[in-house]
Amino acid sequence: MLNEQLGGNESQIASYKAQLAAKDSVLNNLKKSLTSALIDFKSDEIKVENRDGKLYVIMLDKLLFKSGNAEVEMKGQKALKALAKELSNNPNVGIMVEGHTDNIPMSGKTYKDNWELSSARALSVVRCLSDGGLPQKRLAAVGRGEFYPVASNTTEAGRAQNRRTEIILTPFSVEKQTAK
Repeated sequence: MLNEQLGGNESQIASYKAQLAAKDSVLNNLKKSLTSALIDFKSDEIKVENRDGKLYVIMLDKLLFKSGNAEVEMKGQKALKALAKELSNNPNVGIMVEGHTDNIPMSGKTYKDNWELSSARALSVVRCLSDGGLPQKRLAAVGRGEFYPVASNTTEAGRAQNRRTEIILTPFSVEKQTAK
């Protein structure tokens, strides 16, 4: 009986490994196609990286927004249009947009705080992706404010890295793909 249970576990493990390999293949192919689609943009404006089983498209705010503003600049719109076009070829990928800021308090009256600004920016990016042809049901917007820095907020260079938008791409599971 124990041998039968172990054999069942081995087949489950093999199934999980196959699912992980399929997911990794989707992520690697998507990374190649996105990197190619975004070739016109500088590496200090956009990065594409694998992290935690997901693909992150990281756009620094100097590409997307003016300081304290949530309206996407023309160059940022161009990047998001290229991204939307490429993602429309990959319907089995979920898309979450996270807005991030530095920790310098807001000085204008438009937004109450950095959290509100980051939420407005994430929503602006989602709208650009939707306008670029992506179905709204695939998109989600999240404002993270200054709460998830990637660098120190004690220097201007660090704060510039923290002012970013991360577009997190997650392949749907094999079961979810076949259920559609």
